Amino acid sequence: MPFIPPLLNRHHLNRHQEAPLEPPRVFTVRDIPPNAIFLVLTNCQGEWPNQGFGAFLRGHFPAAYGRYRAICQEHSSLSNQPKKDLVGTCQIIPPLSADIVGHSVPRVYIACLFVSFGDGHRNWFSPEKPGRDGKAKVLAQTDSALAHLKKLLIEEGKKHSEGTLYDTNWTESGKNMTMISEDNNAKDFQMNHKEVEALIYKNFAGWGGEVLLWDEARVDPNTPFESVLSSLDPKSKMI
Repeated sequence: MPFIPPLLNRHHLNRHQEAPLEPPRVFTVRDIPPNAIFLVLTNCQGEWPNQGFGAFLRGHFPAAYGRYRAICQEHSSLSNQPKKDLVGTCQIIPPLSADIVGHSVPRVYIACLFVSFGDGHRNWFSPEKPGRDGKAKVLAQTDSALAHLKKLLIEEGKKHSEGTLYDTNWTESGKNMTMISEDNNAKDFQMNHKEVEALIYKNFAGWGGEVLLWDEARVDPNTPFESVLSSLDPKSKMI
């Protein structure tokens, strides 16, 4: 039988030296391990893109997408404009039954890392399109968001180890936690994944969990993804 390279690159963060990367491969929703934690670099505008990793999440986890949009709305001003208090923070969206039952996806946690206030190019004539922050600021805000994520996961580990939530066997030290970082997500904010990876190592050195690097999100061919995505209204009611 020919050798099949592993689908995922595993980074054990209890080591101080980075392991050499193996060539990553594409993945589909069927490859997601249960109780995985997706790291999603995102903006504060309440919208994930219609392509790439954002489209993957929107198509397979629409309820989680609605929750993300609701978080952004909660942090909006009276004039319904996003505020900047989310920048540099993290919000974890837990597994939602609407996605698990309605879309037959595994239980996953989505860690929204708010690394930029806006996204894309700025529209000087519209306050709704503030544009992506400069790269130096995005790197600093990614660092801050990852530090916040670490604190949140410590708290989650305490809750799970006390048996108050699902049996994930998570611990305060990060044991049995698996984070997933998608390679191309960094490009949405003019970073390369090596830069993001370095910040992950910085904030999670000595952590008992692991990080899986996925090269590219692909839609499961057995899922009617395009019909799901086309039915998503970006102005629809938030969950």
